[in-house]
Amino acid sequence: MILSKEFYQKCDPTYQKAIDKLERTLADITNGKNGCNHVLYCKEKFNKFESTILNFSKKYLTPKEYWNYYMRYFGIVYRHKNWQEGSCKIAKRALFHLCYNEDWKHLDGFFRAYGERYFKLLDFQYRHDEYILGGSDKLANVRHLQYPHSYLRECFRYFEKKATSHPSVEIVNRYKKMQKLYAKIKSLEGNVEEWFESLLEVEDDEFFMDNVERRLGDNLFDVKLWNLYLTFLEEKKQYKKLLVTLSKYCCFFLDDKEMLEKYHKALIKFVLKKNEFESGENDTKEVGDENDETNEQSNKNIRDNFYNSYCYRLSIGSSVVFENDSLTITPSSDPKLFFKNSVIDGCILLKDYVFTSTDSVPSTFTSKLIPRLRCCTAKFIEIAKQHLSFVELQFLIKHGGVVHLYMYRCEIKDKNGDYIALEDIMKYLPNIEKLQLSNIRTTSKTALALTKQKFYSKLRHFSIDSIYGEPLDAKLFLKFLKVSFLHFCYK
Repeated sequence: MILSKEFYQKCDPTYQKAIDKLERTLADITNGKNGCNHVLYCKEKFNKFESTILNFSKKYLTPKEYWNYYMRYFGIVYRHKNWQEGSCKIAKRALFHLCYNEDWKHLDGFFRAYGERYFKLLDFQYRHDEYILGGSDKLANVRHLQYPHSYLRECFRYFEKKATSHPSVEIVNRYKKMQKLYAKIKSLEGNVEEWFESLLEVEDDEFFMDNVERRLGDNLFDVKLWNLYLTFLEEKKQYKKLLVTLSKYCCFFLDDKEMLEKYHKALIKFVLKKNEFESGENDTKEVGDENDETNEQSNKNIRDNFYNSYCYRLSIGSSVVFENDSLTITPSSDPKLFFKNSVIDGCILLKDYVFTSTDSVPSTFTSKLIPRLRCCTAKFIEIAKQHLSFVELQFLIKHGGVVHLYMYRCEIKDKNGDYIALEDIMKYLPNIEKLQLSNIRTTSKTALALTKQKFYSKLRHFSIDSIYGEPLDAKLFLKFLKVSFLHFCYK
């Protein structure tokens, strides 16, 4: 039996009879009693299975167990032919039956069975993009900041880092509001009514419907949530959606005569098309990516330098490019040509891993840049293979607002030529979230100093390459890691 016994026992008696008939038919197909004696994973058997499931789904709301089984079966039988097109059809049909499977967003590692359909779920659905589909740039999208979800802070960091000017007040305020609402919504998950009302505070119908239907799909027996949702749709006069949702309810709770009567009255009143149950298509509104909009006027009026000016983002590239408040220079560029008494506020991204050894950033590049700056309040600092004094590093991080500090194979020494103690760097990083350092010294006081320091953010990455000096107090250092909510630790 594909459906679990626990699920089956909760169903209405009439729905149980429909399931009994479905399961017998599927068993006959599997066992060859329907005239097909081939192995289970042959196309003939699958086609009979598919026809049976689809016919059932035209009359009844079909539980996710059948759709998940259907997709797996299809993937085995049609693995090398038309599987992408077929997977999309299954996913679309299953979604109408409130079956959403996040694994179908990246079948075979990359294929999106849901196509371009964007889901605004509390459980963020696009982290996979960070690792497989093009890196963190995929997450630097303003639409990811418009609703509360589990990866909101990380998306905002990526957005800040990718932006060519400081994020607008509207975007920042929306992000902060969504952060608070996410915490509130998650805290109310145990109370369906309060959870339902908190979703409405987001003031985004797509977000609201996506999450309500996701929760319904996970528990079709949540009658209270069904009723809340139906009442909402009626009050909002979303009659088409109301009738479709009523039909789904009545095609699952077959013995609820009162709701069936309500559905029939609604049909007469609002004139639903006969094939509504088969369609169930939702038009999704794609929100544009603010970072996709380039300031053409800015590119036409390229300035000769950033003298006495503000720079949000400084990065290394293959050519010199000015865009909004962002400047890209080449590894061979002379900072004197671009900076004098300037301020860098957002990002310093001077990693040279994309260049050959003959075109790498000179090891003294950052040291030559710093005297040209009046102030640095950058939150994202990524430099590699640089030689810095501790005073120069202090200039970059002393403002205390750094959230990402990446210093790969850098040599940072004090006036005596010694490497810097970890605690002496960390005291300038109370808001750090991602940290990678090289050539660091530890002392007998390092672990204790770190446990006493107050941090305002959770560490997501902590990496130190090449440690010198005295051994750490392992217990105290582990305490520091636990208190800091460390996610990744490499040594």
